[in-house]
Amino acid sequence: MSATTDTAARGTDVAEKSPGIHYYIAPPPLPRPTTRGSFRRDIQGMRAIAVLAVVLSHAGVAGLTGGYVGVDVFFVISGYLITDHLLRELDATGRIRFGRFYARRIRRLLPAAVTVVVVTGVFTYLFESSLAARNLARDALWAAANAMNIKLAVDGTDYFASESAPSVLQHFWSLAVEEQFYLVWPLLLLLCGVLLARRRGTPGYSRRGVGAGLGLVLVVSLALSIWQTGVAQSWAYFGSHTRAWELAAGALVAFALPVLRRIPAVLGHSLSWLGLVMIVAAVLTFTEETPFPGYAALVPVLGSVLVVAGGSVATPGGAERLLGLRPFQAVGAVSYSWYLWHWPVLVLMPAALGWEPTTLNNLFVVVIALLISIITYTNVENPLRTARWVAATGRGLLLGLTLTVTLALTATAALVALPPVIGAGVPIDIRPGDVTVVRDSLGFRAVPVNLTPPVEQAPDDVPASRGNQCHLQLLEDQVRQPCDYGDPTGARSMVLFGDSHADAWLPAIEQIAGGNGYRLFSRTKAACPAVDIVVRDGDLGREYTECETWRRQVMAEIATIDPAVVVMSGSAGVGNQSAADWARATTTTVSALAEQGIRVVYIVDTPRRGGDQPGPDCVAAHLDDVSNCITPLAEAQPFRGISTAISTAVARSGGVIIDPTSWFCADDQCPSVIGNYLVYRDQSHVTASYMRFLAPELEQLLPLDAR
Repeated sequence: MSATTDTAARGTDVAEKSPGIHYYIAPPPLPRPTTRGSFRRDIQGMRAIAVLAVVLSHAGVAGLTGGYVGVDVFFVISGYLITDHLLRELDATGRIRFGRFYARRIRRLLPAAVTVVVVTGVFTYLFESSLAARNLARDALWAAANAMNIKLAVDGTDYFASESAPSVLQHFWSLAVEEQFYLVWPLLLLLCGVLLARRRGTPGYSRRGVGAGLGLVLVVSLALSIWQTGVAQSWAYFGSHTRAWELAAGALVAFALPVLRRIPAVLGHSLSWLGLVMIVAAVLTFTEETPFPGYAALVPVLGSVLVVAGGSVATPGGAERLLGLRPFQAVGAVSYSWYLWHWPVLVLMPAALGWEPTTLNNLFVVVIALLISIITYTNVENPLRTARWVAATGRGLLLGLTLTVTLALTATAALVALPPVIGAGVPIDIRPGDVTVVRDSLGFRAVPVNLTPPVEQAPDDVPASRGNQCHLQLLEDQVRQPCDYGDPTGARSMVLFGDSHADAWLPAIEQIAGGNGYRLFSRTKAACPAVDIVVRDGDLGREYTECETWRRQVMAEIATIDPAVVVMSGSAGVGNQSAADWARATTTTVSALAEQGIRVVYIVDTPRRGGDQPGPDCVAAHLDDVSNCITPLAEAQPFRGISTAISTAVARSGGVIIDPTSWFCADDQCPSVIGNYLVYRDQSHVTASYMRFLAPELEQLLPLDAR
């Protein structure tokens, strides 16, 4: 049914029309009480608090470990303002002009966002590398589709992707959540109000229906947030379904304004101060280890609700006395632009200038970002938001379509036109397993033209276990069958057991097992050590129970398989346990296997790339002088104390220790390119190609004559 037909059927006057998509309904009889102005100084000040929390925490300012809650404050503000606007329109006209609503959102948000993406892309290409620019172009496509949160949620479930370089556009995830909210919110409000009214047999819409719908969204979304924070933290953090309740909380404040404006001023002012204290407390006390959002998000969200609700009383006062100060008002005005600019500038400017990312340097950088934000606000954001030539609904929508398509086409063209990342160095003539090349590689300058794997293919240069899902991810806890490699008819068997760093050895051990008549069982799982130690996973925000369940299954399976050799390895950086705890856990596990007559081999954790850039990114940025990607040994082995404790425990329990450090480092220096090989595919995982190169050297040390 068309809007006009529906209106005529209701007998509503349609003399006043406006362009765009709209839906006419009879306005309710409830008048809105008078206000003290549509501009809320306290809300503008809240924007300043929110953006300062985010920006300063990203700059590394001590004590602001919970600065990420600034995004939650923004969500509540957005939910309140958008819903208040929509309810005002419903109350005054009995309709929602969808076209006009979306056109206003476009004028408000899109020009500045597209400007930041385009400028960031240019500077990434000039000061980073073609690889970094290509990655940014891919992310720009996600940003253009308002789906960056989905991309990050998917990446977050991939243990390897989480160690890749952070996206320069990763902060666009919160914009994606809000845009997804804007897409469905007007229709949801309308449907909730109209459906309840029709159920009661009354014309128009029901405010109670709107309130009921908002309440339902809040309850369901909050429940999902609490549940997924414990089982899929990445989706809980980035998902719209787990963040919708924060926007709904602000929306409920807008819905309750007729009541809130009548509460005593003293009470309202007290609530606003209490809310501000709650926000600040979350910023100061929350950390990366806080399970978030989940229950913890109630603190900043409820605090934001109290500030907005308390500031709704007719008499100014309360937290507005602080938030209304000129500095907060000035920062609040440019908060959106500053939020857009701060992260790209934090990432790109130190790299361009060769600065160390110290807190002092970062503070200078975010001030520069603030100045750029002011320029963007005064020349892009505000002019296009208020320009008369795009004030018409049709022109606003056309502006949005034009900007989105232009951004998508530009990003696509960049992916096609950007040159491949190839070095110009002379290939090195080496035989497999010749680790004497490590020392020679310290003198490399130009990256070999035949670098293996090529830089752009490094993230995909992974063990076979990644292709057939034999390497388990965080939430998987059941041993997957079959995950056999080597010689499928081999008379003897071998087990590879451990986390992703153990899985990295699979290409070498698979080659060794196949050549020596061994059937190889690969049993590896993300962030799960082979030894019996309790792990509290930071991504899950809780004890890693899936690891314990899976480990018990593997130990039981090993007893059934009765292998000749169990090869164990793993990262010493998981678990947040002491060296003594690791030693005890290692002794328990190795002794249990040794008592079964199984030979245990423990490969000490490989050195890491170190630095701020993963291996491929650093090499791509220094094709002419890859010596810039050498990592000092002390930095490459940040958990050497734990590795030593593990090695001692293995040796005392009758196991064999293999220390591969000399295969990666020489003279206390660890290059990222050794011979013709790219060593790392991210920050700590070794490429499958280099592991296969090491196979002959590893084969000499494995007790293949066991049993």
